[in-house]
Amino acid sequence: MGAIGGIKNLTLFAAFLLFVECGKRHTTLADKNMNQRGINGIANFSFRLVHSLKCYQCISTNNTDPFQCNEFLSSDVNITPQPCDAVFGAQYCVKHTGRFEATCLDCYQCTSEEELGCGDSNLVLSTLQPANCSHVYDARYCIKSIELYGGGIGTKRFCSARDLGNYCDYVNRQGDKLTYRTCIFSCAGDGCNPAAILKPSIAPMLLLGLFAAYKLFFTW
Repeated sequence: MGAIGGIKNLTLFAAFLLFVECGKRHTTLADKNMNQRGINGIANFSFRLVHSLKCYQCISTNNTDPFQCNEFLSSDVNITPQPCDAVFGAQYCVKHTGRFEATCLDCYQCTSEEELGCGDSNLVLSTLQPANCSHVYDARYCIKSIELYGGGIGTKRFCSARDLGNYCDYVNRQGDKLTYRTCIFSCAGDGCNPAAILKPSIAPMLLLGLFAAYKLFFTW
């Protein structure tokens, strides 16, 4: 019985050692597979970094490459595809053809509080020039506003995506005995907001009416 018990113990111990060895082999194989996947991922990422996407990157309204960035690129253009490293995960090249309102419109943009030449009637055209409205989404109108700014009446010229109309109004500020005249002028077109929009004068109409009456009554 003692010999049989010893054999059983040796058998159990051998089975235990075999189980441990198999576990080590299984763990080592799993670690190897995981390490191989990590190496493949790093290699794939490095490959993507080295071989990043390249696209033509230009705007037809930009003077950097005049007459180069057309709808259809010809073989004689000087521009070449550039890496898209600045765009994270860039996978596609895009061509956008159409009218870009924000890049087309130019307006006078100033305030009389900051620029002495930006007054209501004394806009200094030699020092102030229309600027691009690309910072205003879908800008379509140039605005000239005469309103209360700070301690008094001031003038502001800016870009707008909406037509704010053409009108004047009189306002009273609380605690002030003066009545202020404020105006808004809207127009569509490059640099159209240097001065107030001209309204049709009644004088030519009166002259035309007098001439018609003279022809009607005195030329029989």
